[in-house]
Amino acid sequence: MSTAAVKKGRMDEVIVVKKMRDYSNDPAFKKKAEEAKAFIKKHGLPDTFSKKK
Repeated sequence: MSTAAVKKGRMDEVIVVKKMRDYSNDPAFKKKAEEAKAFIKKHGLPDTFSKKK
């Protein structure tokens, strides 16, 4: 799995990391992801993230 990293403020420079560890099944990351989903479901996202019409 390749991962792209973009330096802050420099969208024209992208670094691709091919040997990045996959953390998607790590218990700590799964727990944090579930907590984040529950928080967003309860509180919602700020208006700045809403779709503009």
